[in-house]
Amino acid sequence: MRKLTLIGVLFVVAGFGGGMGSFAALAWSGETMVESEWPPKKDGQPRIEALEFDLTPDMNPLAMTVSTEDGGARATVTVRDPAGEVVFEDSQSSDPGSTVAWFFAPIEASSAGKHRFDVAFNRDIDAAVNVRKNAMVIHVGWIFAALGAMFVGFGILFVASIRHATKTMRELRNAPLRGGE
Repeated sequence: MRKLTLIGVLFVVAGFGGGMGSFAALAWSGETMVESEWPPKKDGQPRIEALEFDLTPDMNPLAMTVSTEDGGARATVTVRDPAGEVVFEDSQSSDPGSTVAWFFAPIEASSAGKHRFDVAFNRDIDAAVNVRKNAMVIHVGWIFAALGAMFVGFGILFVASIRHATKTMRELRNAPLRGGE
């Protein structure tokens, strides 16, 4: 019984740790290629900022984080290879009145050479950009596997508690009555 409970607890801890570790790996993995802050230009127009990186196809995926304290904005990241073809494009928006951090990944290079990263905003905002190479991009399957392990652990704990309860009930039912009866 104790072994079954211990196994259940281990599954729950491993599943929870795996799930949380996945999110932590997304946020902090990789080497910083560029970290930049872009103040508003004060012209009130939508803005596009461009970055260029020399990439090769054998590199691990890149990850980009764009953040702003100006909620309600929309950010679009477009990556073009040296031939000008779009190899990555994603657009994300936020709720008004919130601090925002958009995560764009995985960004993979399909050919060697200078890749242009266009970061477009729907209005003139103060923003910060962080691009990391060799980022560990977690596959959704890993997260669901960790959650599955956690649910298996809860299932084992549930079965162990039911078995313990039925054993206790049998012992009470079969115990001789005390108190002079």
